[in-house]
Amino acid sequence: PSEPETAHDRAVYFVGMVGRHWRQSLNGERFWHQWTGTHWVEHSGHDPVNSLIERFADAQEWKRREFGVIRDLRDSLRRSVDPMPPAPVHGLVPFRNGSLRLTDRALIAHRPDHGNRWCLPFPWQPDATATRTEAFLKGRLGDVASVAVWRAFANCILTGNRPKAFVEISGVSDSGKTVIARLLEALVGSSNTVSGQLSKLENPANRFETYRFRDARLAVFPESGRYAGALETLKAMTGGDVIAAEVKGSSAPASFVFRGGVLVVGNAPLQPSDNSGAVINRRRSLLVPNPIPSDQMRVMLDHDGNGGWCGELAGELPGVAAWALEMDQAEVTAALASSSPSLARREAELQVLLETDNLARWADARLVWDATEGVSGNVGTLEQS
Repeated sequence: PSEPETAHDRAVYFVGMVGRHWRQSLNGERFWHQWTGTHWVEHSGHDPVNSLIERFADAQEWKRREFGVIRDLRDSLRRSVDPMPPAPVHGLVPFRNGSLRLTDRALIAHRPDHGNRWCLPFPWQPDATATRTEAFLKGRLGDVASVAVWRAFANCILTGNRPKAFVEISGVSDSGKTVIARLLEALVGSSNTVSGQLSKLENPANRFETYRFRDARLAVFPESGRYAGALETLKAMTGGDVIAAEVKGSSAPASFVFRGGVLVVGNAPLQPSDNSGAVINRRRSLLVPNPIPSDQMRVMLDHDGNGGWCGELAGELPGVAAWALEMDQAEVTAALASSSPSLARREAELQVLLETDNLARWADARLVWDATEGVSGNVGTLEQS
């Protein structure tokens, strides 16, 4: 139609055409949610809406562009749309070409009322394979049980079934541990991954740090070897507790429950000051002990500089997703259980415990187990040791 003569008529037409794809945000009047065609994203500031109005006016050949006209249309949009996107529908995994319904493995079209807050950066390919990736993980991690931990963790961050655990990958330089971690980042997508530092996360003075992880599918803490502070926030992230958060420039409540996965990477395991059962029971250690010989080093997975990935494993990401999603819930639960029948996993957990816990190290050196009497021997005291 020709340009409406009144502000009201312009607003009615504009909101009617674009309103389905926009929502308010509870973080304040400067924040918006936009439907991208695959998922909802949150914007800080009015620029995206102002740009939308300008492009919409160009398409309609509207002439009036005064600041008041733009502001009136933006305000009308905010007053007219719903306050928030709907809650995500459980059991849907959003791929680029549609949402995979886990109950029957059907690929259905994306819809705003599915409530997706994220999307995988590649299409669902049910017949895709990941033979090179599987072989790489087995070669670096060394045993089937450790590969099952990685695969189960990948399943959790894809499905949103948050594990009450965090995965820690540690090993010497040039061992391939960075590639093992990057596979998880590439799997969920860099835009769905937030990297941080444990020292900042656990520091109460950093008031805005926790909010960065609010909608992340994967929280990665690289170069965290031998971190020796408390892990109160990390325990809250893996335990389903409410995490206090603040948004810079807003007084709106921003506390949240983290629903992604937590990955810690370092040349050595963490040495947290809190050696409580909560930390020990939630820690799943993957050791990568052997360096790769220099004559065998290749580019397996790396950032390509354009937001994508390159390397020998980059083309297998759809296959990795299919492989991870093949696990049923019983397999995932068993693989991530704190007690494992795998001797290799128990030895890895013990090695990490002895390297990071002074009391466990003292007990290993001073105490002897007697099968009939229990602990015995001249054990000395902790002070003497």
